[in-house]
Amino acid sequence: MHKVDVVIPTYNYGHFLDSCLNSVLTQSWSDFQILVLDNASEDNTEELMQDWIKRDSRIKYVRNPVNIGAAGSVRRAHSMTSAPYWMTLCADDLLLPQFLEKIVKNGLEKHEKCGFGYSLTHRLTERGLVPDMYQFVRRLETGVHGILYHLCITNWILM
Repeated sequence: MHKVDVVIPTYNYGHFLDSCLNSVLTQSWSDFQILVLDNASEDNTEELMQDWIKRDSRIKYVRNPVNIGAAGSVRRAHSMTSAPYWMTLCADDLLLPQFLEKIVKNGLEKHEKCGFGYSLTHRLTERGLVPDMYQFVRRLETGVHGILYHLCITNWILM
């Protein structure tokens, strides 16, 4: 059994999927499965995903017959997952190479009372990476923190 289900909901984001999937597949810690849930995309998403599922057995692809929205897709994907941990990764997002290792192996598994993990973000613009965008609580050490107030203010938990 794998430790993490990485759920990637997508709608007409085929042009981002190669980069997104590569960022997950090149993680330093590889105990995961990827579930791409396609919201009836009208672009080349289905063709791209047929190629990806042939390349790596950890990738699963499900296509909704109609667009049920991002939140609906995440709820549907959650019912299809079985790992102890899961994360939602938007199709236009990328993970740094040690993300899963730091969050799961060095974070959640070492701190059993933690209910979730999060990280700082960087925004990718035409000028390159802009570090630490829109962060209210900065660079906390790994471990348990009383941050509910800050999460409510910054809305880090989207779904």
